[in-house]
Amino acid sequence: MARSDEYALNNYGDTGVNGGLNLGWNITKDISATVMYRYYYNKLGNGGYGDILIYRLATISRLPPSIKPKKAV
Repeated sequence: MARSDEYALNNYGDTGVNGGLNLGWNITKDISATVMYRYYYNKLGNGGYGDILIYRLATISRLPPSIKPKKAV
């Protein structure tokens, strides 16, 4: 999409690009991991290229079979 001249003047050009890649997997039934890579070029008032790598390792809490959650009233 073409940007207006005024917008392009304030945002480093009349084109910009952004995108990303997100990978997630379950390591075991209780542990999962995610890695996300994001990038941009001339976006959100930033001239040039930028990127970020985000990672997450999570555990799933499970109640022992002997403990039953209380029912909502």
